[in-house]
Amino acid sequence: MNICISQHLLLFCICLLIFIITSAIMIRQSRNFFYLDGTKKRFSILNLEFPSSRSSISILIRQIKKLPVIESKMVFSALRGHLYTDFFFMPGVYVGVLLLCLTASCESSGYISDLFKALAWLQPLAWFCDIIENIYLLGQLKKPIPASARFFIFYRLLEITKWGLSFTGFLLAILQLIYHHL
Repeated sequence: MNICISQHLLLFCICLLIFIITSAIMIRQSRNFFYLDGTKKRFSILNLEFPSSRSSISILIRQIKKLPVIESKMVFSALRGHLYTDFFFMPGVYVGVLLLCLTASCESSGYISDLFKALAWLQPLAWFCDIIENIYLLGQLKKPIPASARFFIFYRLLEITKWGLSFTGFLLAILQLIYHHL
């Protein structure tokens, strides 16, 4: 086995384990995501990550508060738990994608290798964007206020950067590794 790959394998397995455990916890927590808009409805964390308008998050939080007190507390507890668990999920994802990209770089040469190195070392930026997002959302849970026009644009760019870098790195690295081993 290539020395480069074997160095990354153990760390990648640890990241994968972190990813699986924290994903299971967050999926369980998300079963309690409800709001009241005439009737009780489900929502996803993606509703908070990709709000449709500047006031979407604050409206959703107000609709959660319309639930009976016990249910409302359960939803907010699940949301906070989900966001805090996400801080443990992040290393599994971003370090894992970084390691996949470095492994793909080892399996490549020239510009392709450089592309994977760049994608690998951009993962901390995606991680930082995710941290900012969670801090913002935790603040919104305490005191929901509509985002300013500038912050709303910044928040959308933050999400595009986070998802774009991590998904692109993961997808290209997986495709490169599959191609190389076929």
